[in-house]
Amino acid sequence: MEGTGYFARCLQRESDHLTGRTYLDRLSRRDRKEALRQTAERRADVLARRAAREADLR
Repeated sequence: MEGTGYFARCLQRESDHLTGRTYLDRLSRRDRKEALRQTAERRADVLARRAAREADLR
């Protein structure tokens, strides 16, 4: 199967998903380090927002 543009990206993502790869695996070492830093930085805020939404659903 072949695709171009956005469809090609979708195909690549699905192919990666089936082989256990993530978007982070495709980044350069420097970009991966930065993405992981940002993730760690935002973790507490994201978890707090999730807890607040969960409380609203009760």
